[in-house]
Amino acid sequence: DKTMDVVNRLKIANILEFKPSNQWQTWRDGPNNIKYSLKPGRPIFSEDGDKTCRDYDIVSESSIGNRSTSGTACRTGDGNWLLVS
Repeated sequence: DKTMDVVNRLKIANILEFKPSNQWQTWRDGPNNIKYSLKPGRPIFSEDGDKTCRDYDIVSESSIGNRSTSGTACRTGDGNWLLVS
């Protein structure tokens, strides 16, 4: 979501890095009154072990409606997570 701020992107990265697979993690973006829920999939490793990716499902709930998205995120060389699809 390109409208998501840095704080919420950091929460997503933390969940992708540390939280168990297939368990929903939920938080609220108070200033924007949006509730986010993210379910990371199991880690997927490249054959050379150089790249780690995880599928994910994310739901946002706000006063203007709900939105669901699924995709894949991969850890970059500097340790950040990039939502690639």
